[in-house]
Amino acid sequence: WVAALQTSGAVQDFETVFRRKDGGLRSVRVSAAMLELSGERWILSFCYDITERKLTEAALRRSEDKFSSIFQASPIAISLARFADGILLDINPAFVRTFGWTREELIGQTSTEVGIWPSVAEREHWVQELSAAGMTREYVVSWRNKAGDTRVCQISAEIVQIGGVPCILAMTSDATDRMRAEEALKASQARLTEAQRIGRFGSWTLELATGRMEWTDELFRIFECERAAFGGTWQALLD
Repeated sequence: WVAALQTSGAVQDFETVFRRKDGGLRSVRVSAAMLELSGERWILSFCYDITERKLTEAALRRSEDKFSSIFQASPIAISLARFADGILLDINPAFVRTFGWTREELIGQTSTEVGIWPSVAEREHWVQELSAAGMTREYVVSWRNKAGDTRVCQISAEIVQIGGVPCILAMTSDATDRMRAEEALKASQARLTEAQRIGRFGSWTLELATGRMEWTDELFRIFECERAAFGGTWQALLD
């Protein structure tokens, strides 16, 4: 610091560490200039304690490192886009695996430009809900992947500030296979219920550990028993 001061005659915003009288260390920023008064050379310096700012910056870097690790390692597709125009700023590897586009193909584009959203109107409707509440949870929408296949997705998103710019941080899960399985199960249960109604037969399940029973609707009709009146146990059936 002294060498720099002697060379240029002034130093601006030189960061260093000072030791306090009690032994504690403080980060400081020093600005100084060489002066000559009455034939003598003096150093006029101004010191600013920036310890708290440095601690805040360090905490922010740690937080950013943690976010980056979670962002990259998450098995759920995550995207970051500007709120104002929908331009994609970043996507994680899971997004690439889920929808097929590479990071280079999407960054700087909007999701409607590349065809992820089926229409601009549908995305605008979602953005309106997001804007009103500041977040959405498991918003169901049909997205297209790079191959052109339609996938049923659930989006959970929030509006966050990145460098003072409002952005949309969205986590998207592909629920297509699960929803198809649920629909197939509902259809199978509906066919079973109809078959039992036509054939006038019912069925029940018994949980051996607890003795709890589950009857189908037709079984209640056969025994002319109201669902609310049945105790729901093996002993209730015997009684």
